[in-house]
Amino acid sequence: MKNHSIPQKSAFNREPYISECEGVFGGEFDVSRYYSAEGRLAEFNYLHPDGRIATSVHALTNKYVFVLCEVFVLRTDTRPTAQGLGVALRQDLEEAREQAIGRALIDFGIAAEEFPFLSCVDEAGDGQLAERLLASEFGAEDEAAG
Repeated sequence: MKNHSIPQKSAFNREPYISECEGVFGGEFDVSRYYSAEGRLAEFNYLHPDGRIATSVHALTNKYVFVLCEVFVLRTDTRPTAQGLGVALRQDLEEAREQAIGRALIDFGIAAEEFPFLSCVDEAGDGQLAERLLASEFGAEDEAAG
């Protein structure tokens, strides 16, 4: 019986997606090198060519747009494996979309601890800015009901 080994993909090269910048964010996060949302998306597509990413406007207020991103390992999956929520000023839909994709892929597990992700860090340092803004725009009761 022949031993047929399945060829393994080479590791995804993250280096083109590592950004260099100066300083420390919030006195706590060293952002001299961080892994971009674009890089996480490219890595997902590389590792899961049959997967899909779906984004939709989750909520829209006079001031903000909230975008939900869902990650599916297979195009045929009906339930997402991971989700992320992004928020930006109403006129910055693409920024909210990029945040949502980046956060969903971090939730999926595509992130590197050694490369902090700026879009997920806010003043509180917990990555929950979108959720707090959503609750403040619609009220905690409305969010729990929705």
